[in-house]
Amino acid sequence: MDNNNYYKINGHVTLEKMASEIPENKDQVTFYANVRIDNHIKNKAEALAAIGLYKSQKEAIDEALDYLINSLPNEDKRRLKFQLETLEERDVRMKSKK
Repeated sequence: MDNNNYYKINGHVTLEKMASEIPENKDQVTFYANVRIDNHIKNKAEALAAIGLYKSQKEAIDEALDYLINSLPNEDKRRLKFQLETLEERDVRMKSKK
């Protein structure tokens, strides 16, 4: 079992990480974006990083979202995949106009 494809919680292997739903040959852009969160959410992410479970707040939030996505029913995953593809395509269009 490849440890990079599974989450470990308290030393136990749990749900498999969700593979990227976007084909690797598809145009994709990455850029920084801001999300407003309150101090309690920030503190949770910072605490997870501070105790060494994650390298950063960003990684803690990303993996928490992956965990949530993996727990969704298949119909919700299908709808989420469609929304993500739409948003990624929009990002590519917006960045290519600059």
